[in-house]
Amino acid sequence: MGSFNPAYILDGTNQIIWNVADLFIATYGKKYCGGVKLHFIDVINENETLCFIINIANCDFRFSINIKTGEIGRLIETR
Repeated sequence: MGSFNPAYILDGTNQIIWNVADLFIATYGKKYCGGVKLHFIDVINENETLCFIINIANCDFRFSINIKTGEIGRLIETR
């Protein structure tokens, strides 16, 4: 398991504070990954919330992340 491309959240000194793929797998891995590699497509800032766009088995999804706690938000299919 893993990702095609890495996604990290960095602090002001470019130190990694969160590995987004690891957080996603810890939250949704059993349900959505099943050996399928994640492909991070984009990250957007919506009202001071980071939202990641990913592709899993040719379906696009989005989820938010709390950069202070590392909590992953609800996974939403994007069409």
